[in-house]
Amino acid sequence: MSDAMPCNEWVERLSGHADGELLPAEHAAVEQHLAACPACRDWLEAVRQDARLYAQAYAEPARSEAYVADVMERLPARQSGKTQRRFRFTLIELGVCAAIVGILGVVTLPVFARAREKARQSSCSSNLKQLGLGMLLFAQDHGNCFPSALTWQRDILPYVKSEQFFRCTTDDSGQVCSYAMNAQLSQADLDTLPTPEAQVLLYDANAWGTPAKRHNEGLNVGFADGHVKWYRDLPQALMGRVSLGARGHNYGLAEELHRAYEAAVAVVTDDALRSLRSAERIVGEQGGFVLQADYRKGKRLATSTLTCKVPAGNLEATLSAFQALGSTTTEQLAGVDATQDVVAAEVALRREDEKHARLAQEASRTREPDVTAALRADLEQSEERTLTNRRKQYDVLSRTVLSTVCATFESPVPRPSARTLTTSALHAGWHWSSRTVGVAGAWALGLAPVWVPVAVGALCIRWCVRRRRPR
Repeated sequence: MSDAMPCNEWVERLSGHADGELLPAEHAAVEQHLAACPACRDWLEAVRQDARLYAQAYAEPARSEAYVADVMERLPARQSGKTQRRFRFTLIELGVCAAIVGILGVVTLPVFARAREKARQSSCSSNLKQLGLGMLLFAQDHGNCFPSALTWQRDILPYVKSEQFFRCTTDDSGQVCSYAMNAQLSQADLDTLPTPEAQVLLYDANAWGTPAKRHNEGLNVGFADGHVKWYRDLPQALMGRVSLGARGHNYGLAEELHRAYEAAVAVVTDDALRSLRSAERIVGEQGGFVLQADYRKGKRLATSTLTCKVPAGNLEATLSAFQALGSTTTEQLAGVDATQDVVAAEVALRREDEKHARLAQEASRTREPDVTAALRADLEQSEERTLTNRRKQYDVLSRTVLSTVCATFESPVPRPSARTLTTSALHAGWHWSSRTVGVAGAWALGLAPVWVPVAVGALCIRWCVRRRRPR
């Protein structure tokens, strides 16, 4: 038998040709190829001969075992090409199976992650439920008023009994508390809330108080009546807030970022003067101080203006508290990066200190009067420059630590009714009459030495004339 190997691309069709499984067109193509390829002809003849040997070996069991062993010994070498083809198809099958497994993993893993996050969402909802109950218990013991938005965590801790309720299982930021209190309900009276079930009390938040969507692209929100609800979109009460960004984050820079903010807000209220008093109280609660307060009342509009300084970390809470006093019409926030100014002030101050130390050392070493006088003059100038640099550093740092807020509260002056106008007219007429009578009486008393003798003399003359007239 020949040991020639067939063409790889014709192995399958040659096997089908040998078994009689090809179509007429394919059979003609194989015959044409066999006429042109001696190797394929030899290999096909060997396959047919092996098939005959198989048939003889199984048809005549009386043959000796040596003959069957000799036939089986020669068959693997003849089938090497076919074995290679089966191994190649096995790799394809493995690749298809791996792809199917990968697709199933991609499809099922998000489902499992969503289910796990759903469980964490339930745990977070339970935390907010406990915190809300702690708020209500605190209100019962403190005149039916909620705690301050600045100290609510410390105030309700004795009621919830555990700090674990302040942490969400999904929150991996490392912050102490994963929730924030609505600043509009800071120290609010429960009796004054018309609809507690619609007033947002607590919500999922990041370190600077901005709502955070942690659970399946949504967040949990607790209300003033104690119930908790999940929202995909932010509730109306949490929208429209001023966000100051990630405070304390240096974005990978070596130096800490220093940012200065100035904010302005205009609010329409029912009573501008009362809103001004409330705003002054809010500034004190936020750790700030008032620079200027002004109240003016016109014929149609009453206006209160408040300029204050608040810590940069409490700026957002202060603005939210101001907005809760009425309807916001204007809100502006301007921020600048003062990092370079801070660094420049520190570098200038350090260099001036080094220069001052060097001049002082030279002045202590020299013995010449002229040189000593010049060095002392330089030392005085260096001290002045040091004071100037310290002032600049203080100005820059004060702008970054304290934010400036300008708040304007406007309220319409109510127009008087017809009854009020009538009463005012009568009151004005009476006032004019009484004032006129008073002025006339004052003049009469002042001129009494003049007109009294004249009047008495006129009466005497008239009496004399009437007696002399004949009857």
